[in-house]
Amino acid sequence: MSKVLISGAGIAGPTLAFWLKAGGFEPTLIERAPALRTGGYVIDFWGLGYDIAERMGLISEINRIGYRVREMRIVDDTGRRLAGFGTRVFSELTDGRYVTLQRSDLSRLLFDQFGWLACVAGVGAALALAAALVAKLRLAGD
Repeated sequence: MSKVLISGAGIAGPTLAFWLKAGGFEPTLIERAPALRTGGYVIDFWGLGYDIAERMGLISEINRIGYRVREMRIVDDTGRRLAGFGTRVFSELTDGRYVTLQRSDLSRLLFDQFGWLACVAGVGAALALAAALVAKLRLAGD
């Protein structure tokens, strides 16, 4: 089984690892941060991303942890509504395949769902692993 080193344990890293594992590879993630990030911005999840998550077996959990936004608002500094519009059209256009969730929730879900992922976290550990793998590749190539 071919080994693959993936840099980054956010959204793309674990997703890539899932598909590489499905294709017969042995992925390992390295991450500079010592832990998964929390908080952050929200993601409107629909279209191709929704389709891919469904194929990965994640969509029911994404729908569980996500939420349905009913209105987009523009507010002033005090939180008073200045303008806005309903979001029902998004649900209609996507056949109900539309959900909003925090990026960190999606990252945690990916990481938790695929506990088989080998991951080395923290700058020192990640750099040490990367250096060791590069050295091993150089030796193998000589």
